[in-house]
Amino acid sequence: MRHSIWIKSIMAAGVSLLFIAAFGYFSVSYIRLRAWQIVNDALPGIVYSGAAKASLSEAYENTLLLFSTTNADRRVVYRKIMEEATAETTRSFDAYKTTIFDDKDRNLFNSLETKREKYIENRNRAVAIFDAGQREEALDVFRKSVQPAYKEYHEAGDMLFKFNVADGKAKGESIMRACTVTRIMVAVVGMCLFLLGFLLGLFR
Repeated sequence: MRHSIWIKSIMAAGVSLLFIAAFGYFSVSYIRLRAWQIVNDALPGIVYSGAAKASLSEAYENTLLLFSTTNADRRVVYRKIMEEATAETTRSFDAYKTTIFDDKDRNLFNSLETKREKYIENRNRAVAIFDAGQREEALDVFRKSVQPAYKEYHEAGDMLFKFNVADGKAKGESIMRACTVTRIMVAVVGMCLFLLGFLLGLFR
């Protein structure tokens, strides 16, 4: 009878250890996956979308300055800064594309690109009209087309940035939960094995 109890106890202990080993393996694999996603998706996404937000705002501010003056020298400076900031936004967009791994992220980015194309098209049209000497007409196009397009463009940039911040936070929290669950499971199984050993010692 005692021999049978010992065998069953050893088998139970073996199954428990096998379970905790399997659980630990899958838990570590999950944590590694989430960590990889944070390093290669969430953090770069925050950096590149944040950089794009900064440069698109800089480009727009200098566009406003470009339309606010008729001084040729100043217009050259403002246009140069506007074009450099626009090019910087393009670089940030190209870098961001390498961090897209899911459909929601891709849809948000595609929407941002579409709104950016509309904004730049309207902006360039207004600048061309201004350069042709038709200042009042250019300002009218700016108010009616450029500003609304920029508002949509800027809001789309905000949405993408907020998505990446929330995504990074969610992935970080999932790692914390996985660590907590693993720690609890190890403690519970360890306690059960200790109690099993204690009870076996009493009935020897």
